[in-house]
Amino acid sequence: MVALGGQTLTLTQASGTFAGAISGSGGLTVQGGTQTLSGVSTYSGATTIATGTLALSGAGSIAASSGVVANGVLDISGTNAGASIQSLRGMGSVALGGQALTLTNASGSFSGVISGSGALVLAGGSQTLSGTNLYTGGTTVSAGTLELASSGAAGAGAISLFGGTILGLANGVNIANTLVLSGDVTFGLASGNATTSGPLSGTGSLTYTGGGLISLAGDGSAFAGTVTVDGTLSVNGILGGSVNVRSGGMLKGNGTVGATTVAAGGTIAPGNSIGMLSVNGPLTFAAGSTYALEINSAGQSDLLTVIGTATLNEAMVSVTKEPGSYLPGTRYTILTAQDGVSGTFGTLTQDLPFIDLALNYEAADVYLNVVRNAVPFPSVAVTTNQIATAAAVEALGQGNALYNGVVSQTSVPGARQAFNALGGEVYPSAMSVLQQESLILRRAVLDRARMPAVAPSSAPLAYAMKAPAGTDVFDVPGTPNAFWAQGFGAWGRIDGNGNAATISGDTAGVIIGYDRTFSGSMGDGRLGFAAGYSSSMYRVEARSSSFSSDNAHVAIYGGTSFGSLGVRFGGAYSWADINASRSVIFPGFFDALTADTSARTGQVFGEVGYGLSFAQLDVEPFAGLAYVNVNLGDFTETGGPAALTSDGGSEGVTYSTLGARMSMRLPLGPIPTVFRGTLAWQHAFNTTPETLFAFAPGGLPFAVSGAPIASDAALIEAGLDMAVSANASLSVFYAGQLAETETNNMLKGGFTLRF
Repeated sequence: MVALGGQTLTLTQASGTFAGAISGSGGLTVQGGTQTLSGVSTYSGATTIATGTLALSGAGSIAASSGVVANGVLDISGTNAGASIQSLRGMGSVALGGQALTLTNASGSFSGVISGSGALVLAGGSQTLSGTNLYTGGTTVSAGTLELASSGAAGAGAISLFGGTILGLANGVNIANTLVLSGDVTFGLASGNATTSGPLSGTGSLTYTGGGLISLAGDGSAFAGTVTVDGTLSVNGILGGSVNVRSGGMLKGNGTVGATTVAAGGTIAPGNSIGMLSVNGPLTFAAGSTYALEINSAGQSDLLTVIGTATLNEAMVSVTKEPGSYLPGTRYTILTAQDGVSGTFGTLTQDLPFIDLALNYEAADVYLNVVRNAVPFPSVAVTTNQIATAAAVEALGQGNALYNGVVSQTSVPGARQAFNALGGEVYPSAMSVLQQESLILRRAVLDRARMPAVAPSSAPLAYAMKAPAGTDVFDVPGTPNAFWAQGFGAWGRIDGNGNAATISGDTAGVIIGYDRTFSGSMGDGRLGFAAGYSSSMYRVEARSSSFSSDNAHVAIYGGTSFGSLGVRFGGAYSWADINASRSVIFPGFFDALTADTSARTGQVFGEVGYGLSFAQLDVEPFAGLAYVNVNLGDFTETGGPAALTSDGGSEGVTYSTLGARMSMRLPLGPIPTVFRGTLAWQHAFNTTPETLFAFAPGGLPFAVSGAPIASDAALIEAGLDMAVSANASLSVFYAGQLAETETNNMLKGGFTLRF
């Protein structure tokens, strides 16, 4: 006998067999070698196998020990009738041989390997197995909770569970063992997914509980008890007996179950996506229960097939729609009952803007029909463009690809996205861009018209005034003829207004001209003409649209002065060849469209100014007026069903300008240099362009507005004129058009040759 008292006996190099008894409240530790116990020990402390082996043989027992920590080997293969221990923990191994190991008061987790042809019995407490075990004699749970944390945790034999026991599953496990039930048994999964794929048999009751999804994939036709679903159970095999789905529970899957009752708050949901669940017996929905089903745009749906009577009791129907186009006239079979349908469903959830789901009943079947509701397309639109486009699309009628694409939208935001994409606002917005760009040519020729009629042969200092002494860059008299050229690059943006989206882009080009000064009874003046070319590229990012244009320009201009009063005038005409492209994108729909069209821009303009001289500074207050008309040509887009046709459009805008200019000679060495600057306020009348469209061919005409030009903008300009020879000058300038909703920035350089 070994009397431990309250101490721990540690065997560091164990060997041999001890046939006596070990007693006391202390424990036993094996730290190497192999120790065999063949007597009945009564010590109550822990048994720790750190390394080495602890073997039980004959009638050897350590049943009174508070538990075994097996990081080495626990070997019970030599016992006469197996062994009992209170609990098992550790990561070592257990050798059963042909014997059974019984856990009487389990409270731990064992991640090692249990092997042999013997069995494992849980008679109380809670035991977790997380290793891949090799024993083949089966697992019996007569009391307590067995937690299986790996797919091979229960070895290769059957798992037998008795009344009051719990089988806990971990996320991701697949238990292929045969499951034999007797009494009231619970399967639990806290979260995630787990599967039982082995056969299921027995009587009594089986309760599925927890926050996870347990899938029954095996053959449970031999089970003759009652299944209670408190959590989520997916039956993808066969489950005998009867099923009660309680409040908060969900029954789903593609398998077969017995007679089923769904209580208030419970849910039945066939399939794991779209699928069919068969009920081999009657199906009863309680009031307040839910039938949750999925449908898709291909006409497929979940289905309940009932070998018996289906009693509906005003249960709710909740429909989940997979992405796609749902068209009125589509019919889904969602329930069929061999012995007929009793009653009707109650509430049917609706969440589509333009179509409703309607239930239809026959003697043995329930159908779900897709029907057009009374909501007009324009009623969900929020902008003027959306409303106009929505009405035109609705007029196309069912069967048209655009109508079908919109009517099947699963959300109001999706419908609004469709109306925005279909509207073609890049075309009226292009007219706003051409209006904005008209200022480039107007500025260029008015700059020339302002040059003094009698001036030095370099860049001037003043505009329409007679420059005081000492202000001229040169003292030599000017020549009457001038050839000039100006290159420019500009980038700009016109903001959206909540109806149309922002358009932005850039343009670059060159303008060349010739003018001649004159003097006569009408005062000193200048007449000239100009021509130019520019290329533009603009984008409406929010509408996946863009256009490019090649532009040709011609202009005539003139100016005269009467003392300090100057008058300038001109007219210009521009041709634009436009290539536009649009991508029409909204849920379930895509179309790529292009169009070639043209635009013509005509403008007339004039201004008056009064020059004032202050030593080296010249100032001119001025007022201007311009009228610009942009005419967009007709076109028909090529592409798919979203193609638009249009007779074009016209936008005429009147501009008034009030401001002041100044010029000042700069003492910058041998190159005569003049600084020039302008600050003005421009006001535009009639600022929103509009184009009339129709969906090609033969759709209802509808009007769409583009991004509006700013009603009020600041015009600024600053730069230098430099005389590089007696007859030639260079200039470099920044010019801007700045407004709260519009900006255009330009850099330009010029050359003038007088002769």
